[in-house]
Amino acid sequence: MLTFVQKRDDFHTYFLALLQVHDSTFACDVLERRELVLGLARETRERVTGNPVRYASILDIGQTVADIDLEGDDDVLDYTGHRFEVRVFWDVAWASTYALSSQKLFEEMAYNASGDLKPGILQSIRENRQRSVSSDVYQFGLPSQDAVIDVERGLWDFGDIGQPELSHYLKFEIILV
Repeated sequence: MLTFVQKRDDFHTYFLALLQVHDSTFACDVLERRELVLGLARETRERVTGNPVRYASILDIGQTVADIDLEGDDDVLDYTGHRFEVRVFWDVAWASTYALSSQKLFEEMAYNASGDLKPGILQSIRENRQRSVSSDVYQFGLPSQDAVIDVERGLWDFGDIGQPELSHYLKFEIILV
């Protein structure tokens, strides 16, 4: 059975590769970063998020236990599912039309709006639910659920009061079982 760290690290590598199809400058952390606390200097934050912002985080938010069969036989076991909150940030660049906007690029990255050349990250996770590390298998999400749950999308302000620094953001939860 895979450990928490093995599942997390493999998902991190997989997810970063998905993001970098859309922009090779993406960074992705599994570490809770002090530099992202509101109120720190912009230069400090940009060492983590980049400029323009292309940043994601995969943070542990707890565990769940699932009765599932990953190998396809009749033995159903209790598996510990490791829950993560995933956030993706993409710098806002305002434009007069959707076609010229950062919103278009962000939504292509999230939802596969540009076709198979650059698959959307949510679609890719949903279509490739099982992964293996060495000879052990794990999967994204519980069998009775979507692979990604509690999907939320909006604008995130990294700036201070009166000095907004906006990024598009996508947030979702994933369970690695």
